[in-house]
Parts: sequence; C-alpha cells; structure tokens
Amino acid sequence: MATNSSRDDTERDLYGDLVEDSGGTGETLVRTQNAALRERVTQQDDELLSLKGRLRDLEETNTRVQDENLTLEKNISCLYKTAVLVRTAPPQPHRPPPHQTR
Repeated sequence: MATNSSRDDTERDLYGDLVEDSGGTGETLVRTQNAALRERVTQQDDELLSLKGRLRDLEETNTRVQDENLTLEKNISCLYKTAVLVRTAPPQPHRPPPHQTR
C-alpha cells in the first residue's frame, strides 16, 4: 500500500501545476492559459504588422534620401568643376554692357 501512496504523491507533483489555487480542474487552467496565449499571439501579430508597415515607410524614406543625396553630390561636383575652370581661366577683357535701344 505504501507504493500506491507514493505513486499518488508523485502524480500530484507531476500534475500539481494544473490545479488552480481556487480548486478548479486542470482543464480549466489549460483553457485559461490557452486563451491568454491566443490573445498574446494576436497582439504580437498586430504589432508585427505595424512594424512591417513602419519598416516599409522607412525604406521608402531611405530611398528618397539616397536619391536626393546623389543629386546633391552631382550638383556640388559640377559647381566645384565650374569654380576650378573659372579660377584657372585666363582673365577676360572687360566689355561694357550692350547698349540698350528704346
């Protein structure tokens, strides 16, 4: 009989976490935990969708900024080359402005 008592104690230890403090059955606890986990998964799915949207927006912004940066680099390069040409060009003779007729 001692073996049955120790077996019962072992089973209580194994399944002890399935009994709620209020005395409910393990099935009730599992259903409650399952519902809580489903709600958490739903919340995380929503957050994931939101994060994917933000990522897409940030990627679009990044692409626009890269394009703008490239345009600015080209403009600055052209300005620099023009400045170098103007600086190294021989001086031009001074010409009076064209005469305006009325």
